Amino acid sequence: MSMFIEELSDEREWEEFVATSPKGTFYHTLKWKKILEDSFSFETIYLVIRDSKGNIAGICPFALTKKLWPFKVLDSLPESDLGGPLIKEEYKKEAANVLKDYLKELSSEKGITYARIRFSDAELCEYFKTKTSKVETGSGTMNLDLEEKPADFIWSKVFTKKKNQRWFIRRFERDGFQNREAEGLEDLNKFYILYYNNMNYIGAQPYPFNFFKNIWNSLYPDNLGIILTEKEENCIGGESFFIYKERKNIYQTYVGFDRDLGGKYRTYYYLNWGLIKWAEKYGFKYVCFGSTPSDPNSNHYSYKSNFGAEFNQDFFLYLPFNKKLFFLRENAIKLGRKMRNKLPKTLVRRVESKL
Repeated sequence: MSMFIEELSDEREWEEFVATSPKGTFYHTLKWKKILEDSFSFETIYLVIRDSKGNIAGICPFALTKKLWPFKVLDSLPESDLGGPLIKEEYKKEAANVLKDYLKELSSEKGITYARIRFSDAELCEYFKTKTSKVETGSGTMNLDLEEKPADFIWSKVFTKKKNQRWFIRRFERDGFQNREAEGLEDLNKFYILYYNNMNYIGAQPYPFNFFKNIWNSLYPDNLGIILTEKEENCIGGESFFIYKERKNIYQTYVGFDRDLGGKYRTYYYLNWGLIKWAEKYGFKYVCFGSTPSDPNSNHYSYKSNFGAEFNQDFFLYLPFNKKLFFLRENAIKLGRKMRNKLPKTLVRRVESKL
């Protein structure tokens, strides 16, 4: 009997596999699966790969999304900074072949246009490639190893006079600001106002308040935290983060700033420092600063590297099942890039996120 695939049935087995996998993340857990289902109404398809003896060899979480009509996409995972297959080292090649065959049958059954699969493992991505697939490498994640670079090391060795990280952080303290943990729905509302205004400022589509209320009710305090920067009742910044105690990881997620302050404060610096200090205080080993462009010259990359975070490349594999529709998607993207400078930035961002 060769390897085979089945849909998730044993939740405890799934969670144990994620927790013991070197690349397992909070986004692979079933708690995040519930958020995707409840907040976005995605149809989730969580697959378990087994060896010939029925032992678990790997997992692959998917959500079925409907992007711009007429595209139906199998994504691992949408609305997430991490995701993709987790497969034991000795099964990589065989599992990839079995999963590709399974997805081809699934696409025929559900009318899927293409699969979008995220990999942090270049070798595994290679095993999944086909003649018609394509790979994009425009982003990855920035991660900080606190065992290698504890807070004191970052303060004395990573921070520099040229970049002024220490000066920006001390300015908040001199002016009476402090970081503190959010404690209730009133604090969640403070955070959301900052987040909402910031997303509008940069021309991005904010999530509704109900999404944050849902993750708060579902995940706080064991798997969700929020840090607020404030002075008395004046709250000028906030960032939320997911908590995965099983692997001693935290994941920076959504941020908000008071944009009316202009360039007076570098709120992102002070929030990041607060996140690092929080992680160290509670014994966490790794801080993930989330999805980041691959370009070292981008602001997002630069800000995170200023705290000692290192870039980890992601590989996004596109497997087309309906070649005609996928070709239509590719042409739409090419046209969008040509028109990029002629259209409003808000419209460009929203269309690109759909495609």
